Amino acid sequence: MVITAPPTPLPPTATVTAPPDVVGRPGIGDPYFPTLGNSGYDVQHYMLDLTVDVDNNLITEGIATIEAVATQPLRVFNLDFRGFDIARITVDGQRAGYLRDGTELVITATAIIDAGDTFNVEVAYAGSPGGGTSYTSGWIYYQSGIAVAGEPSGASTWFPVNEHPLDKATYTYRITVPEGFTVAANGLLRSEEVNPDGSRTVEWRTVDPLASYLTTLAVGDFDRVEDVTASGVLIRNYFAAGISAEERANFDRQAEMIDYFEGLFGPYPFEAYGAVVHPVSLGFALETQTLSVFFTGFTQEFVVAHELAHQWFGNSVSPEGWQYIWLNEGFAT
Repeated sequence: MVITAPPTPLPPTATVTAPPDVVGRPGIGDPYFPTLGNSGYDVQHYMLDLTVDVDNNLITEGIATIEAVATQPLRVFNLDFRGFDIARITVDGQRAGYLRDGTELVITATAIIDAGDTFNVEVAYAGSPGGGTSYTSGWIYYQSGIAVAGEPSGASTWFPVNEHPLDKATYTYRITVPEGFTVAANGLLRSEEVNPDGSRTVEWRTVDPLASYLTTLAVGDFDRVEDVTASGVLIRNYFAAGISAEERANFDRQAEMIDYFEGLFGPYPFEAYGAVVHPVSLGFALETQTLSVFFTGFTQEFVVAHELAHQWFGNSVSPEGWQYIWLNEGFAT
């Protein structure tokens, strides 16, 4: 794969002094995580166009396009975003100023956005997302691949986001990876194309809105295995090469589980289901929407059922604040 030079970072710019009534608060008001999420707007859709250098754990080119509706008159607003060099920020096609304040990306538009108006933000960036090994990490790099799992705030390790379950949105992922790698994400696989340099560009898209902590991206060497439930729900599992037949067998009854849970809870709430199993042992699993994330050694059948139950409880019905996470876990348990 041909890797282009990263864009020249755009230096932070002083934001224009604006009256308080056109400034969104740098937090959505969560009592447990007061800096998570941001007020003043409601995101409708994220388009994430990323070129990933897997060997070096880099996003060499990233463009996040965010469609949102202003919930108040807005000139200055925040996104949650950590790290990276920023090459460009625009609001409705016009260059915008910005400042970094810890994990906050503070953006100043060139003009006031009226309450109720739809606006678009584009952030072009590049750099390393890092890579921890816990369920809070977000972007997890393990040499032969990449997993994304980050509750409550891992999404901001790889894209700018209004990072709170109160602001659900739909997503499109357009991911370019080197030859030989497979990409899986939330929603449905819409297209795949091979580029002249041998790299592959894959597009996944969600039908239903999801909370940012339920986003996932998987890049690696995977086998795709499909099934379908009695009610017609598509199941697509992604097993990393080397995952044993015994461990894969823990997922054999997913269709039966969905049929049973539909009888208890009502129809399965999303466009598809499945799991991705990564070839590292990290001691947790996460109910990322439509494609739960597992790591080898933590794939017992009861865990598979638990993460599936979250699709109804926690994903379709989501917490208003993180103090209610016990409802997610209680119902799924």
